[in-house]
Amino acid sequence: MKILYLTYFLRWAGLERQLSYLASELARKGHEVHIAYLSIGHDGGRGDLRQVHCHEIAKTGHYDPLIIWRLVRLIRSIRPDVVQTWHYLMDVFGGLASSLTRTPWVLRDPLPDTDAGGWRKRARIWVAGTAGRIVTNSSEGERYWLAHRPTVPRTIVPNGIPFSEIEDVAPCREAVSTNGGTVLYVGQLLPRKGVSHLIGSLAAVCRENDLSALLCGDGPQRDDLQMLARQCGVADKVRFLGQVSKDRVWSLMKAATVFAFLSEHEGCPNAVLEAMACNCPVLVSDIPAHREILDDSSARFVNPNDTQQVANAMLEIVRDKDAARSRAARARERIQHRSIPAMAQEYLTAYMSLAGSC
Repeated sequence: MKILYLTYFLRWAGLERQLSYLASELARKGHEVHIAYLSIGHDGGRGDLRQVHCHEIAKTGHYDPLIIWRLVRLIRSIRPDVVQTWHYLMDVFGGLASSLTRTPWVLRDPLPDTDAGGWRKRARIWVAGTAGRIVTNSSEGERYWLAHRPTVPRTIVPNGIPFSEIEDVAPCREAVSTNGGTVLYVGQLLPRKGVSHLIGSLAAVCRENDLSALLCGDGPQRDDLQMLARQCGVADKVRFLGQVSKDRVWSLMKAATVFAFLSEHEGCPNAVLEAMACNCPVLVSDIPAHREILDDSSARFVNPNDTQQVANAMLEIVRDKDAARSRAARARERIQHRSIPAMAQEYLTAYMSLAGSC
């Protein structure tokens, strides 16, 4: 099968990681896989895409209308059996290009858009009406598109986990505190990710315990979060590591006392899944996305806005390590079936049914 993926960044965050896993796995299985992208991404590399054909699309800006025609030319040149879009902007541009070339296309939604309005949201919903299928990675995404595009077929395909790669990584002890323990966060530094709640709660914890924090990732909130750490008196307890390689992240997850993720809104969070695969005890915000992959026997759920509740949960995990390890083991069991090959097969089934109906 010939498949063309359309994305904005080739390399950047969790969305692109999932694309890389899927594209590489399908190429390994003998399918012809192409990725068209508008920007290389922040880490400046193509990662594990050696068997994948990559095409950079020229642009003069985010909303350059000529992107559509360049995609049309690329689609006509490649003649894929199916196109799949992997970015909000590409859902619009790629969806229009696929419709103009009469190519079956799939919209992949990693995170439901809960914003009240905006022309970009309206344009995306309108173009989605021409998709052959919408793939979401969570039940929340399924409900979103049922409300907005009920006539378009939908499929839930959870994010895949690279178990074999994770198992090859050894725990990293050098950056992890051996005194009061270490809380780890991995993700973009954005307001919705709840990192400010984590820092505020750490200040409360440090009155009773010498807990430190490692923050992996970057984003527009970094300066504000560093200032907050100083204001809370925990600047010496919080280390901002910036962008970290995936192997480094997994090694930290395997050594950390607790993985904390207090996001207010998610689809299928890669970082939480990977922490679960690394047998790291997890502390998460009580939102539907987290309840979909975890339960009370495998994680600690908190209201991220309740600083004392978050602090108490951290202290509980630090003090009762046996109970925390038991929950981590149950969390690992819950995701055993979410391998990359399993995810690829689910996507391939969706593609073949769509291509076969045309």
